[in-house]
Amino acid sequence: MNQIQLTSALLQHSKSIDLLSTLLLLATIAATLVSPFIFIISCLLLITGVLGLFLKYIALRLSFDREVFAWFSQVPAQDMDRHTEQMDNSLNQLQLISAGSKPNWDERCQGTIRLIRTQFILCCLQAILLLVCCSFINI
Repeated sequence: MNQIQLTSALLQHSKSIDLLSTLLLLATIAATLVSPFIFIISCLLLITGVLGLFLKYIALRLSFDREVFAWFSQVPAQDMDRHTEQMDNSLNQLQLISAGSKPNWDERCQGTIRLIRTQFILCCLQAILLLVCCSFINI
């Protein structure tokens, strides 16, 4: 299994983190509706909600990466350079990467893994904040 295939496999697990984050976001909304207005709790719930929305953005980025890595994990080695250049040109035309940016696949894999770690850590933070809020309002 090469690095692209391994990263593609890891990306499948980011779906579970996204699902958990979505459930936590819904629970945050519910807690906001039933909690009495206490400034600190309201602020924590607002932070938890914003964090949940940011995690939806990360999930969107990772779903794009999931499709790219799944496709490139099936590309024959002799065609990788050509397809990578075509993808980079398309990303550049859409202004999703800068003109001089041509990362290699090691950098792409490490960036994606870093994004998965960030998603996991922020989801844990979201859960902790929600638990703190719920413990204060006795839900």
